[in-house]
Amino acid sequence: AVATTDGKTTYSLFNEQVLRSDEKKEQYRQRLQRAYSRKQDMWYTAAGIQRDENGAWPKNVAALLAQKGKKKNSKRMEKVQHVLAVCNLHEVFRKNDAIHKFTTKLVQENHTIVVETLMLQAMAQTLSRGFRRRMHEACMGEIIRQLKYKCAWHNRSLIFVDKWFPSSKRCSNPACHEKNKHLLLKDR
Repeated sequence: AVATTDGKTTYSLFNEQVLRSDEKKEQYRQRLQRAYSRKQDMWYTAAGIQRDENGAWPKNVAALLAQKGKKKNSKRMEKVQHVLAVCNLHEVFRKNDAIHKFTTKLVQENHTIVVETLMLQAMAQTLSRGFRRRMHEACMGEIIRQLKYKCAWHNRSLIFVDKWFPSSKRCSNPACHEKNKHLLLKDR
């Protein structure tokens, strides 16, 4: 999520430094998930539970383990699970903090805020997996929710632009505003 004024980027929800630290934390989380998966594979295989032909564990693993007199998770699996939960919780708090700072700064320094209403679900179905993940991480619904109540608190104007308004096809020069009908999605 990026806010612009006169064509220049003024606010960004996540800058490059934050994104780089996020990447390291994501790699750490993935490493923990792989460790948990390996421990789970060894634990279930040692208990005599086999994967099906599609490579998935049976849905009633807990019942099968109970029949054999074993717990669902080993102590090491529980430790890794706990570290993963803490890692995910830190990520949620960090993201909420960044969104609050972004929306507060936006509302305090601008009298009118214009938000383009997009069809996020339709975009998620047609675009790549990486874009869907980044779009989901941006929490657009939460940003709009916070902008609504913060604009009401500070007596600011919040305007929603129609999803069919050709904002990316129009010239950004206020004197021109000519619409380029031949502009493709890859060129915008």
